[in-house]
Amino acid sequence: MTVTPDMLRTATMRQDAHLNGGSVFFGYTYRCIQYPRLEKIVKYYKRDRSMKVTWRVDGADPEYASAEEALPALNTPPVLTEAEQHVLGFVTKEWRYLDRKDMPEELKSLKTGMFEPGSLSYSLYMLRAKGLIEAQQAMYRLRQEEP
Repeated sequence: MTVTPDMLRTATMRQDAHLNGGSVFFGYTYRCIQYPRLEKIVKYYKRDRSMKVTWRVDGADPEYASAEEALPALNTPPVLTEAEQHVLGFVTKEWRYLDRKDMPEELKSLKTGMFEPGSLSYSLYMLRAKGLIEAQQAMYRLRQEEP
């Protein structure tokens, strides 16, 4: 399905995370409910009380100035790394813990760095950003299509 500007105008966003930039900024990320690969980032800069809004697709740069600018990236299928493909093979339709002591043995060999590319937590984060899985309190499942 190709996402159009009209489809974006009717889409809804849900707050996803709080950003803490220390003494420089604070902000929030919002994820699109209908197109979960689309993320809006709002940063409030403390020094001059300015605000900056950017958009990302698949949790990665580049950042776009508007949702419409992000449309070509949103209409391109996500590209998975080898580690993401490996981890995706362990995600099921049912909620399941994957990053705790009861994780499958095959996943224990992955790197453990929090945001180190190739690590389990980074792969789970990127799979969620690419709209392929859902996360809830350290449990994961394949994304359920909207009714």
